[in-house]
Amino acid sequence: SSDVCSSDLLIATSRKLIAHALTRRDADGVFIEKGGRDSSYNVVSILFGQTLALHLPIPDFEAALPKPVAWQLTRIRPNGEVDVTGNTRTGVGKEASYFGDPKTVNYGEVVQALTLYGLVHNDKACLDAADRVFAFWRAATAK
Repeated sequence: SSDVCSSDLLIATSRKLIAHALTRRDADGVFIEKGGRDSSYNVVSILFGQTLALHLPIPDFEAALPKPVAWQLTRIRPNGEVDVTGNTRTGVGKEASYFGDPKTVNYGEVVQALTLYGLVHNDKACLDAADRVFAFWRAATAK
């Protein structure tokens, strides 16, 4: 079948990757990158796992989401900027992009992750944060 959601091999691989991702969290449940917290990489883990969970039930991953989402919300400033203080890689010059520039927070993924979580869980705080991040991102890219 051409339906990837019916491929036993792809489903097994997806479950294996999610199980591994769940081992890459700190004591507070935040997804870690390079041994610490990163406000961009944490949200990428949230987004990719949620996207997969739309197609495949992953109760253990979904049960783990509230903690990294709650931490992510603490990284959203009132003006919508994503706080990079203490990040292990992005926004602090510790990792280069494909083009050699310092990696920054991927605002599009932050907006998507918080919006999806907010809609699925009817979480007004996530939706409000997503709106603030989107407004900040839009203003920053309009310059």
